[in-house]
Amino acid sequence: MDRTPGLRAFGSASLGGIFIFGVVAFWMHWPLFLAVAIGAVFLVAGLLVAGTLADDGRAAEAAWRAASADLPRGAAGDPDAPAADEVAPPGPIGAAPRSSARPRSSAQPRS
Repeated sequence: MDRTPGLRAFGSASLGGIFIFGVVAFWMHWPLFLAVAIGAVFLVAGLLVAGTLADDGRAAEAAWRAASADLPRGAAGDPDAPAADEVAPPGPIGAAPRSSARPRSSAQPRS
């Protein structure tokens, strides 16, 4: 299983390490080599956390494909609805729409 952190994780860890470096070096006035070392430790820790929490896309894809045969067919999970390949094609062009809504009134506006 490949758990390599991506570019976003590397960027987030880098920003965290740079922030810690800045705090230690400029605000706490520690020696520069200690600030670099502490910033690097935080960067590596951030990469380890990002690598641990990263999703494995291949495993998720395999699980989705394995479960797809068990999924209900039809729209919105309705098991009684016909599958997409069993639906009849639409009627001829110009046919009345199949709607239960009332037609709009063509009455003139009141003056």
